[in-house]
Amino acid sequence: MMQAPIVVDPSRWIRVPVDFAGERWDDAGAWADWVAHAAVPGDEQRRGSIRAIALAIAELDPHDAVVRYWHFPDDGEPGPALDVTLAVTESGALLPEPPESLVVEPLEESIDVPGFERAARRRSLVPVGNSGTDTAPVLALVEWAASVDGIVVGMTAADTDPARLSRLVVDGDALLAGLDGRALARMVAP
Repeated sequence: MMQAPIVVDPSRWIRVPVDFAGERWDDAGAWADWVAHAAVPGDEQRRGSIRAIALAIAELDPHDAVVRYWHFPDDGEPGPALDVTLAVTESGALLPEPPESLVVEPLEESIDVPGFERAARRRSLVPVGNSGTDTAPVLALVEWAASVDGIVVGMTAADTDPARLSRLVVDGDALLAGLDGRALARMVAP
């Protein structure tokens, strides 16, 4: 279990273990049970659906994620997961190349994040499947990247509902601002 130097708002985010070694839960099922009981203790029917979503999120392949969060605001419905990655960079690129196939031109903007030299956010709509971009279902994608001391902290969230994903952008910006970039850089420095 990696303890990344990240400050999150527990009324907006739930940490999802990417590895259960050293965790208080034995596996994804035990974690999903805990989340469901904590989130909706008095609603058995809703607890079942929350558990199913939590289990699916916990069983997602973490790829390069060092930590994962589930957007679960106290004042709203659960949303997508957000993965945080770290990479040593020698190029000037901040965000990765956008997907080749896009529904519309992505919206990319620089953002100010304390403790980082540069930061940016990109919002994209990516067609899913083999049909043309005009008829394919879409996957909304938000990517953040911030650099400091030769590392790039990346964050990615995706959802089939662009409106739901849009609701987490402000909370994602706040999560990025809660990162201690220099401490993260020391964790991956060669």
